[in-house]
Amino acid sequence: MRSIHKAQIAARHARTHLPSAGVVATLAAAMLLAACTGAGPCVPVACTNTTPVLEAITVTPSDATVFSLSAPQFKAVGLFSDASTKDLTAKVVWSSSSTRVAQFNEPGVPIGVATTNQEGSATITAALDKVSGTTTVTVTDTGYWTWILGPDIGGPGAAVAGIPPPRGGAASWTDNDGNFWLFGGYGYNLGAQAPAQVYAGMIYADMWEFTPATLQWTKVEEGSEAPSARSFAATWRDPLGNFWLFGGVNFGEVYDDLWEFMPATRQWIRVAQGSTVPSAREGAATWVDAAGNLWLFGGSTTVNDLWKFTIGPDGTGEWTEVSAGTDEDDAPVARERATSWTDSYGNFWLFGGDNHVNSLGPSVYADLWEYTPATNQWTFIKAPPPPPFGGPPRGNVPNTPGVYPNPRVQGQPGIPGPCSDAKGWSDGLGNLWLFPGDGSLWRYTPSPGEWTFEGEGPLGFGGEGETVYGTQGLPASTNQPGRRADSAAWVDPSHNLWLFGGNVVEELYLDDLWEFTPIAGR
Repeated sequence: MRSIHKAQIAARHARTHLPSAGVVATLAAAMLLAACTGAGPCVPVACTNTTPVLEAITVTPSDATVFSLSAPQFKAVGLFSDASTKDLTAKVVWSSSSTRVAQFNEPGVPIGVATTNQEGSATITAALDKVSGTTTVTVTDTGYWTWILGPDIGGPGAAVAGIPPPRGGAASWTDNDGNFWLFGGYGYNLGAQAPAQVYAGMIYADMWEFTPATLQWTKVEEGSEAPSARSFAATWRDPLGNFWLFGGVNFGEVYDDLWEFMPATRQWIRVAQGSTVPSAREGAATWVDAAGNLWLFGGSTTVNDLWKFTIGPDGTGEWTEVSAGTDEDDAPVARERATSWTDSYGNFWLFGGDNHVNSLGPSVYADLWEYTPATNQWTFIKAPPPPPFGGPPRGNVPNTPGVYPNPRVQGQPGIPGPCSDAKGWSDGLGNLWLFPGDGSLWRYTPSPGEWTFEGEGPLGFGGEGETVYGTQGLPASTNQPGRRADSAAWVDPSHNLWLFGGNVVEELYLDDLWEFTPIAGR
């Protein structure tokens, strides 16, 4: 009881005799000293503020190049005094040095996502507590290549688990979900022991599926019945989303069989074709018309025939040989591995290809043709002037050099040179795009009927484009898949071109994956 009484007296004294500010400060300092030295009756306490202090902010992606009317996501990561890091994307204040180029805080747009407008560059800033970080964004209306996946080397050593082995000449399709499929092709015999046997090569019969959403390849188990190993088969996708394959070649053996593959069941079915069947062939040009019929042209060095396959309700069907032109002025001459498109009006387009029956060497073409199913008529559209002295352009004249702008400035008119197995696609705006495999890129606009040179990579061996990979996953104006032949190609629902593998030079095959995004209006 005595100790309680003393405490009460002390409390009354404290209320009636308050110390001055100086006394309070002195007492506080003494108590802090006692706490720090462990002296006195107080419990030791922390002497300094241990809360980590934000020291720097890093903004990614660094120096990004994006397209106009896109929505790039930026991320801010804070670095603190204790060396820890933290995602601050949702806490920082985002700003752009030029809202004409990119801007933030648009209604309904997530934090850290910019909306891009006009071409140009802007500094992107993320700020918090008087600390800031920056990056630069460049907005462009020019399509760029992006190295997506796979090694940046070729050869047998480029084979990577989970990716199709290096190859060329594979069949390819895009399914209704936007996934990419690949079958067969030629490449290395990776199961052989001796290097000579490895490079002697083999023809594949495997099937793979690529999912762009996850950037993953999956090897597909095809079932007991499937096409034999082959390359340069003709392919279609019907309106139901099923894949079709005709012909192809395996070390000189050429086929005339027809197959249907259903992605839903992952099963192949050999299709009965009726009594009239196109001859065995490889590298035929193909189209699908508005009624779902499958069309086929060429694929032979001796005939320039045009065929239509009508799919029956039971999955079988009938081939019809279509008469379209009787001489070289009426239709494309016999050729293999020409490039084909279908335009928004349902007309078929064909460019280039090769014919190896010329005694003076391969005949490779650079002529452009249009076929109108409604009138059953081929029309010659455009070609480079025939050598050696020029003259009016004509179709079916082989080995005519292309017409390149000088200097080779992007967006200038020209005409691509002869090529076979080039990759072509439509951008959804009626423009036809061509990747010849020599490192250049071209766009054809039906109205006014002009080819436009859309660029090439740096000149490499043979005076042709060298591969420039850049940073994986990031588009850049300097990226370039370079010179390659016999790549597999797909077009996604956004009309972007995807390119896999190919043959750079003899016995140097690739298994890299690229994407090219053309810009609306170009």
